[in-house]
Amino acid sequence: RPAGSAFKPFVLATALEQGIGLDKVYPSPAELDLPLPGGQVWNVRNYEDPSSGQMNLLEATVHSINTVYAQLIIDIGPQQAVDTATRLGIQSPLQPYPSAVLGTNDVTPIEMASAYGTFATGGERVLPNMVTKVTSANGTVLYQLQPSAHSVLDPAIAATVTNALQQVVQRGTGVNANIVGRAVAGKTGTGEAWRDTWFVGYTPDL
Repeated sequence: RPAGSAFKPFVLATALEQGIGLDKVYPSPAELDLPLPGGQVWNVRNYEDPSSGQMNLLEATVHSINTVYAQLIIDIGPQQAVDTATRLGIQSPLQPYPSAVLGTNDVTPIEMASAYGTFATGGERVLPNMVTKVTSANGTVLYQLQPSAHSVLDPAIAATVTNALQQVVQRGTGVNANIVGRAVAGKTGTGEAWRDTWFVGYTPDL
């Protein structure tokens, strides 16, 4: 299903890898027309939190501002953004269109959970597994999963994304996922025509 704005953290991670910080400021109008190759024009509108004026990347993440993120993916390159998503755990084929930042590619819940898990582990990608242990009736371990972790993202960048996603839950579009006394990071997403509504998140200490 289309992930909507839940795809934005992959674009944010790509920007951070390219040296673009959370303090980078972009125009953040409620609606924006962006020229594309071939003479096409991409009309982008904000849905979750209409804005105006200017906004930095942190606030654009907290409030899920489409017009800021549309400019960001043009700056960093759509191919680079989808490559990051694949590296972090998305296995479905992703088309490198600018609209990928708004989650127009189809993905599955398990691969979104896996990719966000890469942020939670500090940049270590671990493949999802159904069975972690099998024991006999007397408790003898017959099978124990030995998960293999691969470093795919700089730990400092993973920590920066996690910090931004914690603020999404604390004071942004994900406040309904807040757990009192517990750190929670995550991102909301709304599919085209509001057919799909996502929240992908994690507790950074688990």
